[in-house]
Amino acid sequence: MGIYQASDRKKKKLQKELPKYNQKTVITGDNLPTSKMEKEIIEAQKRALIIEVMKDIINLKQGDLNQQLKMYFLHTNLYLKKLKNENNKGLMALIGTYGDAEEIVKKYEDDEGYTEEMQKQRLLEILEKQAQREKD
Repeated sequence: MGIYQASDRKKKKLQKELPKYNQKTVITGDNLPTSKMEKEIIEAQKRALIIEVMKDIINLKQGDLNQQLKMYFLHTNLYLKKLKNENNKGLMALIGTYGDAEEIVKKYEDDEGYTEEMQKQRLLEILEKQAQREKD
């Protein structure tokens, strides 16, 4: 998953074949040189292979391992979402093997937000207690 995550972070969007308008190809963004495009294709193939291997592992139906993987996928997706402001397609496909991916991610994000809020609240309480002790 580390390779997948690192590869996904440095991935660039490849130019897709777009429809023609008035017999001219619509071009948006920068064109990648052939060597970089080949590298991007190889990286995409690696990511796809990692996804397929992980799906095979999930399909072995190992309860504890599957639960650990699910949490890892959710955490990694949340990390990448914070970087790119969108869910990762590959991780969403993996999470989708556990049920409705969108619903699972939403629940995890809500729980994670709740946990972060609780940690902030506890930290504030500790700081207030320390300040109270210093006054006494």
